Amino acid sequence: MSKYRQIPTDTEEEIPFEALKETTALPHAPHGKRVKRVRFTNCPGKNLYIECIREMKRADKKEGVPEDAWWVVRCDDLPDRTLRLFQGGHSLLSLLRRYGFQDATGCVNHKKMTIQYVPTGTAYALCDIKVPAHLLESKGVPQFYLRSGVCWFATLCWTSFANKELAAFLKRFMPREIHEAVDQCLFDRDQAEALRKFLWYKFSVGDNVEDRPENDGKNGFREFMVLCAKLEVPLVVYRERSGTLHPVAVDVRDQRGDQLRMTRPASFKEAHLLVLRFTGADHDKNFPVHRRISIGPRRYRLIGVYMGQSKCGHQIGLCCPTGHWRDWALGDADCHKDGIGPIFITFDEDRWKDNWWEPWRTLVHVTKYGPRGDKFCPFSPLNVSDDALDIYQGPRVVTKGPGSNNLDLVYKLC
Repeated sequence: MSKYRQIPTDTEEEIPFEALKETTALPHAPHGKRVKRVRFTNCPGKNLYIECIREMKRADKKEGVPEDAWWVVRCDDLPDRTLRLFQGGHSLLSLLRRYGFQDATGCVNHKKMTIQYVPTGTAYALCDIKVPAHLLESKGVPQFYLRSGVCWFATLCWTSFANKELAAFLKRFMPREIHEAVDQCLFDRDQAEALRKFLWYKFSVGDNVEDRPENDGKNGFREFMVLCAKLEVPLVVYRERSGTLHPVAVDVRDQRGDQLRMTRPASFKEAHLLVLRFTGADHDKNFPVHRRISIGPRRYRLIGVYMGQSKCGHQIGLCCPTGHWRDWALGDADCHKDGIGPIFITFDEDRWKDNWWEPWRTLVHVTKYGPRGDKFCPFSPLNVSDDALDIYQGPRVVTKGPGSNNLDLVYKLC
């Protein structure tokens, strides 16, 4: 039973986060109404809200939330964030309960909110679904079991296969028997599980799938390096140490302990991937991320980012699904297990082209974790300090310096 009282049809009622934690459902919708918008109210000065923009299945009469619908996160001075909720009220409640959204000032919108209802026949917002056509039905790769930790695998799949050009490049080196699983892993949970098992049994990559789920958990990019070594995918890797990027040794080990040698391109003209690895680096001032970089005569384009936050032991993936600088998308296994699809970010204004990196300070959702859901895990790729956002939970002392968000940047030869 919902702990909320009925909300009058002509008002919006503020909902505290404490109420979200204590209930298993959203409030009952007024008769003949559906949810239009959830507006956050705990951050002054900025207008941040989540709005339903296209219904794929009709709204549940009880909660007024479509079983399947597209939503957009809108905020002053930030690009739109578009996502699909596949499990209706459960997905929306999980989104509001377990995640926060920063506005352009850095304030975390999460504590208080209002729900606005409109008559069920009211037209949805007249706006495009800013999502690449080939990912419209993608649900992402979820945590397979309640106690599992396969966020590394979800990140590997998202950064490798959400961009069709990169997926096609990698498939050239893969056995044909897994091509279908590669094509479908971002859409079908069973195909993703089949791919994970194949990687383990064939290549000793990832988790021992016969072990208990609570023992799952790897570093996504490290497993990607092993996979590339097994498949002989040409790969060039640099790692930041003491403020300088150094070439990485060519030897890696699979999960059975066998030593492998990574394949390097015969020349910089041969098709290959370039990766820059950073551990707890300052991506605000010292190492801002660039969409395009050059090494000698060769030019590279950023195509994917592994983001592993040590504070909460979680990893998510960012990819450029079309290869165009305007289009980016986040995959998060914890979101996907509750029917929250990938989050698509669109830099639709030209002003972002020369200032592409700065908005990423606040664009990535904030994960709330811990037994009471009262701890913040900042995934800002600019790597703000681990407790930088704690001031939005109450008085805190904030440390200075970069945090523990570790980035692996994947570039493809232009």
